Amino acid sequence: MKYLSGLGVLLLFTISSFGQVTISGTVLDSSTREPLLGASVFAQNTTLGTTSDSSGKFSISLKSGGYELVFSFTGYQTQSVQVTENRNQHFEILLVKEDKSIGEVIIQSSNEVKDGWEKYGDFFIDHFIGATPFAKECEIQNKEAVRFFYYRRSDKLKVLATEPLLISNEALGYNIRYQL
Repeated sequence: MKYLSGLGVLLLFTISSFGQVTISGTVLDSSTREPLLGASVFAQNTTLGTTSDSSGKFSISLKSGGYELVFSFTGYQTQSVQVTENRNQHFEILLVKEDKSIGEVIIQSSNEVKDGWEKYGDFFIDHFIGATPFAKECEIQNKEAVRFFYYRRSDKLKVLATEPLLISNEALGYNIRYQL
């Protein structure tokens, strides 16, 4: 009887882990190959994410399927990798430092709308998140990252974000990061 109950527990663990893949790896500076502590690693359009440790190592468990893994770190260019195989995978991610030097400076008028949230915030939310009762329970946590640009000649509104958007859905109880 002990043998059967032990077999049942083993079977339960096997079934619960079926369909899971572990994506692991290391996030390094591309020029020095030094590990990057605290690099953000997340599966785009999901609530799943992690950060790299002091050795630059990360590990994230995902259900089988296709994902876009996004790697970001302050002062470095964001990088993404498509994960489509349903097996455990290991990556070495080399992030490139962003060039922060300023060469020639040209002053010209900007199409950025200074009070963008006041003018276009409701329009943006209705078209980006939606207008359903559940959508009304969603909130962008880092609105300061959103920039609105209006082009009169073409009558077009362009919305950009300086970092991944942090969106919380109180109705369904989850948070996601979205690279706009």
